[in-house]
Amino acid sequence: MPSELPSTDTESSKQVLLEFLNYGREGTLDELSALLGVTRRHVRRLLRTLNETGWTIEERWADGQKQFSLAAADRAVPVQDIALQERELQALTVAASAAQAVLQPTPFDNQLQGAVQKLLRVAGMTLSFEPDWQPEIWHFDASVSGNVDADIFWTVVRAANACETLRIDYYSASSDHFSSGRRVDPLLIAEQGGSWLMPAYCHERERVLDFALPGIRAAEATGRYFTRPAGFDPEAHFQDRFHALQGEALQTVALEVPAAKAPYTIE
Repeated sequence: MPSELPSTDTESSKQVLLEFLNYGREGTLDELSALLGVTRRHVRRLLRTLNETGWTIEERWADGQKQFSLAAADRAVPVQDIALQERELQALTVAASAAQAVLQPTPFDNQLQGAVQKLLRVAGMTLSFEPDWQPEIWHFDASVSGNVDADIFWTVVRAANACETLRIDYYSASSDHFSSGRRVDPLLIAEQGGSWLMPAYCHERERVLDFALPGIRAAEATGRYFTRPAGFDPEAHFQDRFHALQGEALQTVALEVPAAKAPYTIE
């Protein structure tokens, strides 16, 4: 049976636990108890200490047991032994500028820029190109409009990764309708036609709908998990959307307007 650690060993035990969780792993009380060689009670104390000292410990139920993990925002996994060529570094620098056009409304924009700067600093080499000048010699259209709330964005990302049902408050600009407490299963996060969308199964409508991320006014994890439908195909989902039509094929588009406004419609 595992035993309680003396106080002198508590710090080292906490570091082992933090290192384990820092790599995105999760574990039950029994698994963490076996890892550290301490009691379940001591594991609880260590998790509480981490939480109280600024590390966000997340909990979720899986197979009837509570799983403990470290919040993604608090993880700092060191990257070692990566040898990048100068052209690879320049490609990443330019790619970051290109991606900024799409990622700008989301928190990923700053995360990407910061990651590239860290790579350049770690490289420690004399470069034939000037990283700070790259935005001056490359130009990419900022095609995505609308602001996405950072907290809501990360809540959606976490739910999509974990296949967790969300409860959202949502405003539809197309129908000028606001709904609250709507339960949805986020299947995908997509940028389509200049908009960030979350295709999700709506429990209210009992079908998959597209929710614009800027229209989500509140999002809360429910602690309930779903199984991704085996037949859901992102390409097929967007294929028949009006903004997805592209290429040289001739398309016939029919617009429906009220009879009273028909005489004013331009052919």
